[in-house]
Amino acid sequence: MILDSRHHRGWLSSLKRLVWPRKSYLRSLRYYGKRILRIRATPHALAAGFAAGIFAAFSPALGLHILMALLLAWGLGGNLIAAAFGTAAANPLTIPLMFAGEYKIGTTLFGGGGELHVPFHVIGAKLMHLEFGSMWQPVLKPLLAGSVLLGAAFAVVAYVLVLNAASGFALARHRRMEARKVMLP
Repeated sequence: MILDSRHHRGWLSSLKRLVWPRKSYLRSLRYYGKRILRIRATPHALAAGFAAGIFAAFSPALGLHILMALLLAWGLGGNLIAAAFGTAAANPLTIPLMFAGEYKIGTTLFGGGGELHVPFHVIGAKLMHLEFGSMWQPVLKPLLAGSVLLGAAFAVVAYVLVLNAASGFALARHRRMEARKVMLP
C-alpha cells in the first residue's frame, strides 16, 4: 500500500500499543482533548455531545453506549462525534469502578446500605443463563438507579468543563484570525 508502514509489526506489538501508548496516557488524553475542541461546532454542541457520551458511558448496558450517546446527543442538539468521544470514559479500567459506585449509590438509595447481598458466583451463573428477572431487585435495580444519578452528575461536570474549554478555544481562534487579518496588507 502507498501509505502503509515499511515495518510490519506483529500482533503482540499491536496489542502492546493498544494497551500502552508509545508516549504516555497523558499525551493521549491531551490529543483527544484537542481533537474534540477542533471539531467545527458551537461550544454548546460540543459540550452537549460530550456530556451525552459521558452519561451513556455510565449505563450498565454494555455494548449500547455509543448508540445511547448518539440518540441522546441528537435529542439535545449536541455534536455526534463529541458524543462518541465521550463514551470512551467507559473502558476496562473504569467500568469496575463505575459499577461499584453505581451499585453503592443505588443500594444506599433503596435502603440496602450499599452491601452486595448476592455472591459474585451466583451473579455470574445467572448472567450466563440470562436470568435477569431474578437479578432485577438485588442487583440490576440499584445498578440502574445509581448509574442515572452518577452519570447525570458527571455529565453536568463534563458539560461545564467542555463548554468553558470550547468557548475559550473558539475565542482564541477568533483572535488569531483577527490578528492575521490586521497583519495582511
